[in-house]
Amino acid sequence: MWRLLAIVAAVFLIAGCQNKAIQDPYTLPKLQQVEPAEHQVIVRLLNDAMLGKEVYSLKDLVVDPESYKNGNIQRGDVVYFFYPAEVLSKYPEIELQQELRVVALSGETISMKWGQVFINGDKLDAFYGKDMNNDVKALKKKLKEPDLFDFEKENFNNLIRTVESENLEEQVVPEGMLFLLGDNRMRALDSYFFGPIAEENIIGKVIGYTK
Repeated sequence: MWRLLAIVAAVFLIAGCQNKAIQDPYTLPKLQQVEPAEHQVIVRLLNDAMLGKEVYSLKDLVVDPESYKNGNIQRGDVVYFFYPAEVLSKYPEIELQQELRVVALSGETISMKWGQVFINGDKLDAFYGKDMNNDVKALKKKLKEPDLFDFEKENFNNLIRTVESENLEEQVVPEGMLFLLGDNRMRALDSYFFGPIAEENIIGKVIGYTK
């Protein structure tokens, strides 16, 4: 009897571990309209690596340079930062500053499978945990729709191949570094390409856009 109970308990324990996920109920997909304070900075970007549920480009974004005075950077924050010199030398056409989202913090292990982010082995179950515009299941479902033109089928197949190639082996984010990703991965030059970025490169937190 005790052996049977132990087996049942082990099964539930394994199932519980498999369903474990990191959630973020506090970060909102949409930017808020705010009245900027005197110490805050107004910026406008041409390229938008976050384009999806929100449009960050061609808006007067409000950046708070004092948000991280105490070092309280949170997962889900959208930060305004400047690219390191080595990234700028490799991609001279990009804007010097950009906005991206914090997905992994110092000391955490990050990996990616088909665009889905895992933190310390657990699924990041948040709207920014995977590419918001490229869900493999949804794309394959659309591919089965009747009356698709050949070029549409090719586009869907290309998207599926792109998403299925978005894989990242486990790596630890070094101390004093952050792993930043764009919500729209296909438009983003982010840590997937150049690795973690130093916290000292962060100019401030994007808190909204002007009214």
